[in-house]
Amino acid sequence: MPPVKPHAGVWGALLSACRTHSNVELGEVAAQRLLKIEPDNAGNYMLLSNIYAKACRWEDVGKVRALMRRHRMRKLPGCSWIQVGNSTQKFFTGDIWDQKLWEALELLGAELKDRGYLLCREYREDID
Repeated sequence: MPPVKPHAGVWGALLSACRTHSNVELGEVAAQRLLKIEPDNAGNYMLLSNIYAKACRWEDVGKVRALMRRHRMRKLPGCSWIQVGNSTQKFFTGDIWDQKLWEALELLGAELKDRGYLLCREYREDID
């Protein structure tokens, strides 16, 4: 296999793994490389900030967040979607209790039941 020149995808995967495994030192190296390649990608700053927060390095968390503010960066919320029939429903981080989500889950559950799947529990049992 020929050698691969590290690119943003490789460094991003390493940075994410550092967050998962609490490796601050390697995470800092990966973040330095990423911030040179993608200086406007707020997600990279957030990953580094999360690595510091998990290690209780609050001063470093503050520095990363201040840097983001100086550059007027904001992390866009995560987004997922599901398609039920001909309708596609989008959900953003923080929408988890939104009525739209429950309606989509009910439609999905009905479709699964129609196809012979058994559902373990009712979706809304612990919030109604």
